[in-house]
Amino acid sequence: MPVFLTLLARLCVVLLLGNAASAQSLSYVGSDTCSDCHADQADLWKGSQHALAWTRPTPQTMLGDFNDAEFDDGKTVTRFSTREGEYFVTVTEMDGQTTQYKVHSAAGIAPLQQYLLETEPGRQQSLDVVWDVEQERWYNLYPDQVLPPDDGLHWSGPYKTWNGRCAECHATGYQRNYGARTGKYTSTTAEMGVGCEACHGQASAHLGWTEGQDVLAGGPPNIDAYGFPIGVKAIGDQQCAACHSRRESLLGGNPNPGTPFADAYTLATLRPGLYEADGQIKDEVYVYGSFLQSKMFARGVGC
Repeated sequence: MPVFLTLLARLCVVLLLGNAASAQSLSYVGSDTCSDCHADQADLWKGSQHALAWTRPTPQTMLGDFNDAEFDDGKTVTRFSTREGEYFVTVTEMDGQTTQYKVHSAAGIAPLQQYLLETEPGRQQSLDVVWDVEQERWYNLYPDQVLPPDDGLHWSGPYKTWNGRCAECHATGYQRNYGARTGKYTSTTAEMGVGCEACHGQASAHLGWTEGQDVLAGGPPNIDAYGFPIGVKAIGDQQCAACHSRRESLLGGNPNPGTPFADAYTLATLRPGLYEADGQIKDEVYVYGSFLQSKMFARGVGC
């Protein structure tokens, strides 16, 4: 058994180093660079939910009412305001403590928009009070829950930490960079929002191809003749599944584009409470698990 565990540990190291090496060989260039040649596609993308999955707060991106609006659900009081072009949320908790937070960024555009508050340098938390875009009102995502600030499910708790729970699927090239000893995040991202390279892969070698370089002869390993990661086309719908599924990470999150789904994640299957009896969505399973159980998938329909 000790020999087996040693071999298993070495295999895990090889997989992780291989993943890191691949990331170092290609780099992200940004969606603006892609748009120089792919203008029509970029115009369609710019107004999409992918492009606006995560944005900095500006008058154009912030949809909620921040004109000194107040939301009181009988448990907490949340006030939304602006000052000198910046956005703030003031929360009075169940224990009477009031704290004002600066809005770091916004998530999504429809049917709701959620706001991320930086509770300490580098750490963003997802506020449970969100903006209903269609009805133009504030509401609590979990109206039946009564959570004191020390509860892990409270909006300021670990289960609502944006860096570790959500960000990788709202960004391109996201690295959470959590320090286990310090408990701090020094997260980085190549691009906020789901950009071109989040699905198509890092495009640095592709830029070389556009300039006439023989990327197969002198480029990074594991790329196709156009300079993209070779696995992106091969895995097909699995690329979508990396975010559009209920899953557990095997590699610490955010694998390189083109990584087969089962090499990076374990899919949540028919566990109680997740799916309806006929396989349809019940809890937040994010489509893919139900899709695999569907007649559409069985007959060859893809995303």
